[in-house]
Amino acid sequence: MNIDKYLRKLQNELQQFIGSGEPVEDELLQDWQTMLGIVILEVEALRGAFQGAADVHDGMALMAKLLDSAHTDQLPADEVRCLIEPLRERLGAVIEDARQAL
Repeated sequence: MNIDKYLRKLQNELQQFIGSGEPVEDELLQDWQTMLGIVILEVEALRGAFQGAADVHDGMALMAKLLDSAHTDQLPADEVRCLIEPLRERLGAVIEDARQAL
């Protein structure tokens, strides 16, 4: 289950009890606490994905500066690909991490 599903399930259960006015059993409170713990862990994973995206952004900015400073020189396509490929792979991994969390 992902963050969205856990949060929606928790919200639905809370709404049911708010509307009913019934007391909440300890077991259900523990279930809610467990769900919140899982959401916290998933948010931490998402934070890592965002940091990875920021790292890729920084790498791409550095690559753009390098290419900009060499705009008068011809650069072999293989060298440019060697700069871009690791960033592309890292970005793909970061996107997949974010998808799994969400």
